[in-house]
Amino acid sequence: MVNSSANSIADILKCKSMETKTEFCEKHGEFTTSLVKFPGQEPRWTTCQACFAEERKAEERQMAQKLEKENKERKIQFALGRAAIPPRFSDRKFDNYVIENEGQKKAYNAAKRYAEQWEENKKIGRCLMMVGKPGTGKTHLAIAIARVVLDGDEVAMYVRATEAISTVTETYSRDSQKTERQALDSFAMPDLLIIDELGRQRGTDNERMILFEIINRRYEEAKPTIIISNLDLAGLRGYMDEATEDRLREGGGRAIGFDWDSYRRKV
Repeated sequence: MVNSSANSIADILKCKSMETKTEFCEKHGEFTTSLVKFPGQEPRWTTCQACFAEERKAEERQMAQKLEKENKERKIQFALGRAAIPPRFSDRKFDNYVIENEGQKKAYNAAKRYAEQWEENKKIGRCLMMVGKPGTGKTHLAIAIARVVLDGDEVAMYVRATEAISTVTETYSRDSQKTERQALDSFAMPDLLIIDELGRQRGTDNERMILFEIINRRYEEAKPTIIISNLDLAGLRGYMDEATEDRLREGGGRAIGFDWDSYRRKV
């Protein structure tokens, strides 16, 4: 069956040119323009073919860049899911972190610098502690860092401290399919591990020992860890033992304080 639509387009291209003339393009010089008549429209002169081709290429590049960006975001969303990052936090990026005071600016700059220096931080296992009031954007900035790591096809993992402790203590059961060593190794594997809500636990010796073992495993393998806590630095020191903080500090590990009012109260 003949495609009538295609035939009509071909007729327009081949038969509807009424006359031609020479015009001058400031960019490409002389070119031949044709007066064409499309159905239902007034006759019009064609533009410079070279300009038209460049515009098409520019549109194609823009479309390709848009598709690449969309594909990258889909890839990141998939990676965020594998990293166990909760859906509520999946849209957290550096470019949508709200800066309203000097403290937020300093925290943003410190986190952004850590992400930009990721290769160096990964090489020496430099850690980061984000401490201070709840609702101030600690998790937001940590996830923004994780996005940079994931974008480089590396592995990031997010876990709440309580979940990390439970993962290990569950291996104490006779019915456990996983050993304590395997549980600890699972936290040593990612290139970046984010431990959130540290300090909300009861603070038992066993909890402290498990957290030490997780951080120590990563310390021994020079793997960066980001600690997030609603305690201030003094309170976090009181919760952790000295050996744990020493490992987080080694290699230039630093703490970022978040001491302004909660952003959530404004929402």
